[in-house]
Amino acid sequence: MKKITIALLSLALAGMVTGCSQSSEAQMERTITINSNVQLESSLADSTLPIEHHSIPLPEGLSAEASYAGFLGQKFYLNSDDGIYLFDAESENYGKVMDGDFYEVSKNGKHALTSIEDVSYVIDLETGEKTKISATHLKEMVSFANDEGTEVFHIYEGDNEDFVFELINVENKAKKSWSTTDQLAQNNLMMAAKKADNGIYVTGENSDGAYGLYQILDGNEVKQVATFDNGLMVDSFDFLSSKSIIFSGSVNDQTGIYIKDLNNKEAKLLVAGGEDEEGKWTPSYKLSPDKKKILFDTPVQVGEEYKTNVYVAEIDGEQLTNTARLIENGDLYAVISLSGNWSADSKTTYIFTYNKEDFTVDTIEKFVIGDE
Repeated sequence: MKKITIALLSLALAGMVTGCSQSSEAQMERTITINSNVQLESSLADSTLPIEHHSIPLPEGLSAEASYAGFLGQKFYLNSDDGIYLFDAESENYGKVMDGDFYEVSKNGKHALTSIEDVSYVIDLETGEKTKISATHLKEMVSFANDEGTEVFHIYEGDNEDFVFELINVENKAKKSWSTTDQLAQNNLMMAAKKADNGIYVTGENSDGAYGLYQILDGNEVKQVATFDNGLMVDSFDFLSSKSIIFSGSVNDQTGIYIKDLNNKEAKLLVAGGEDEEGKWTPSYKLSPDKKKILFDTPVQVGEEYKTNVYVAEIDGEQLTNTARLIENGDLYAVISLSGNWSADSKTTYIFTYNKEDFTVDTIEKFVIGDE
């Protein structure tokens, strides 16, 4: 039997703190060298995006351990000592929502996931009502499958040395499942599953050792969506259209953020990753709702400390334009895909920083990005 690495989405994300896909503990022991990127520096110099910046500190009366789980941008749900709180970055008001705690909030901010004595529940954050996800005990933790928080993924190791992706409707408990079968290898299979019109998308390795993006169709047929003969590894991805994706990962041993046309085998490198004495690092990104802009990050060493630079850029075809640095030498608790977020109209971005001394939320940095 191959060594199986189960990395449930919520658990996999938990490891992506303080730097580009590397743990904070590991980073404190290494020297990071960022590759020279002439194209990036040129874009920074040429950027004409008007940007308005506001720093919004967390109120003194609200103290919460740093966590990206409830960060939705303007709204920030926080686990505090005596319950769940909501902080609104626009009004700068906060208040207690309910007792208890959570480990994930739906993208629309209406539902949250919690676990009580190893039983998973969905919380209605407006009424406080808890709904048990399944009548039977679930084998692994679950994560939301849609923005509304009305469906969840339950991903676990099956009886036949496979992975089972179970989609559960929270209200009526209806279930639908897919299995990796023998077409996808169990080793290094990543659990970043996303719903498709037919089946689900997963990233990982097929039985021939090729990494990439795959679609498990209804009936468990596996369709190859994006891979290369000489190798592609996808850490995270988003569809820009039905014909193209943006992803962070590695192509031909070059880590970075890429755009790929699904009709051919070529991928366009947008932001290069780098390498240090202990391995390679990959930049993270956060795509805007209109799919026209991204935030992305790079690690940087300042003396004996390790910081993060954050940038914004517009997507123009297969290239980035108007790149601008938003944060220099910042203390981000997590990679930008988790510690950054966008407003619904894609005109404002919010990024939260944390206090390294006590690991509490510090400030929300708000950037209003105008048109060129």
